[in-house]
Amino acid sequence: MGFSWPTAPTSWTQQKVGLRVRTTTEFEIIAPFVFTPTDGSADVLVPAYLPPPPGEPDYGYGVTDFASVPKFLWGLFASYGRQLPAALVHDHLCKVLSHAPADQRGGLRDRADGIFLMALKDDDLGPNKVPKFRARLFWTGVSVARYGQYHRLRGLLVLAEALALLAAVVAGAHLLAARVPLDVLDRLKWWQYLIVVAVAATLAWWANIKATKKPTVLMAQLRLAMLLVGTAALAAVLYRTLPWWTPAETVWWTLLVVAGVLLLAGLSLPAPDRLLPFTAALMLPILLPAVVFTLLAAYVLWVPDAVRASASPSIRPPEIGPSVIRSGE
Repeated sequence: MGFSWPTAPTSWTQQKVGLRVRTTTEFEIIAPFVFTPTDGSADVLVPAYLPPPPGEPDYGYGVTDFASVPKFLWGLFASYGRQLPAALVHDHLCKVLSHAPADQRGGLRDRADGIFLMALKDDDLGPNKVPKFRARLFWTGVSVARYGQYHRLRGLLVLAEALALLAAVVAGAHLLAARVPLDVLDRLKWWQYLIVVAVAATLAWWANIKATKKPTVLMAQLRLAMLLVGTAALAAVLYRTLPWWTPAETVWWTLLVVAGVLLLAGLSLPAPDRLLPFTAALMLPILLPAVVFTLLAAYVLWVPDAVRASASPSIRPPEIGPSVIRSGE
């Protein structure tokens, strides 16, 4: 089970996906490959692109734009990388379902997203396998899009659960602060804790690189220690920056009860999707600041080019000739 490559590789280092540039945003697959899902369902053949005969429609099979990640999230989730083989599988399945009857597309998309997660975590990729947590985040992105497109009522339930989980965290923090002395956290300002987070994350990243090249107990312990320090400092940042208004305690207990009710309602979701509200709740506070800052920075960078473009005649971009790239090289 897993990926079957055209060259029948004997090790992960020989697994390559051949691609040809088609446009500025699209690529053509030049060699087909197969993915066998771990749940025993039918194999997925990802075909190479073949131009259709004259007069026949071009369905776009074998054409990809890599992982469909919004541009403002590329700093966190690239559209290519270790997730590329899984993204090609998912891309093909989505093209196939787009030509299926409308009443079947929701079920086909459910299957496509499930296979996408299996492909991300496929053990045959060896060191190229996407880490489990990051794989779950990629799956969360495509699943949120799926619920928004095909299961909107249940999508509202997922959104309500995610928001309720965040509200429950705030409520729990308020109730805890009322019973446990946390004055020690007031010794530093929130931005000082943020510096601690940055330093700890940098040391953990450095230790991770060292441990990858030459595993040692010292590097593993340093990585774990810095992760713990960084996580604790990040929790302190959140504590210092949360809106600490003081309504009646019953408000916080009510939030916890509502969150519990919504989580119970979430059991009505299909079993593979019951973790979706949790991962969505985890991603929301991380992605929102990144999206806002990225959009602001992109706007600032775009303004000079926009002014210059309005003052100069338009120039037609050159045509891109055919070229070949291979992932992993």
